[in-house]
Parts: sequence; C-alpha cells; structure tokens
Amino acid sequence: MKVRAILKSLLFAYALTGVALLLLALVLFAFDLGETAVDAGIIIIYVLACFMGGFMAGKIVRKDKYLWGVITGLAYYV
Repeated sequence: MKVRAILKSLLFAYALTGVALLLLALVLFAFDLGETAVDAGIIIIYVLACFMGGFMAGKIVRKDKYLWGVITGLAYYV
C-alpha cells in the first residue's frame, strides 16, 4: 500500500513537472525571457513539483505524513 502511494505521488509529480515545463516553454517562446528568469523558473518548478508529490504521498498514507513526504521527495530527486 505504501509503495503504491509513493509511486502514485511520484507519477503525479512527474506529470506536474512536465506540464509546468511546457507552460514555461510557451511563456519563453511568447515573451522571450532571459536566461536568468528561465533558470529560476525551472528550479521553482522542480521544487514545487517535489513538494506537491510529497504532500500527496502524506495525504494518501495518512500516517507518518512527513516521513512519507520526505521519502517521496528523495525518490523524486534521485
């Protein structure tokens, strides 16, 4: 059950990352942003996706939420 929750939350985080990076590419294409803004956007997207994946894992497991959130975040990072 817990492994399945981590896999679901990782899949959610990966999907969220993909959609957010596509939106960032669209914004980059439309507004011709500088390299610094794009780099900051990429880092923000990865951090938020990692956080949301960990939050979702904690919601699914409902016991030791922080532990499973950290495990999911580390798995996403790896």
